[in-house]
Amino acid sequence: PTVRSSTIDVFQRNGFQLVRETERALDFRKWGNSKTEFVYGGYNSPGVQVLADVVITSMGPGSFRVHCDITMYEDRGGGGVDRTWNLKMAGKSAYKGLLKQVKAQAEGRG
Repeated sequence: PTVRSSTIDVFQRNGFQLVRETERALDFRKWGNSKTEFVYGGYNSPGVQVLADVVITSMGPGSFRVHCDITMYEDRGGGGVDRTWNLKMAGKSAYKGLLKQVKAQAEGRG
């Protein structure tokens, strides 16, 4: 498997939908779970979505860097976004596991 196909497979198996794809980047989105809703949503929150922006960079023959930025946003519907949060290191720990899965699958170990 390629790094790109492994990335798409791992993120989709973890509930993300591929919403945009370019030569170097993949954008995924999914609805947050109850913990995400509690932490990032409000009392009458319409829902929090998780946006994962993944960039795949070639570092030479057979070597790649996969970088992922996570943004949470409260979706007000009708295209309106009320609030957004870019996750820093502490908030990204749950998503680092996805990148480890991508690496293992791309190397034929997953």
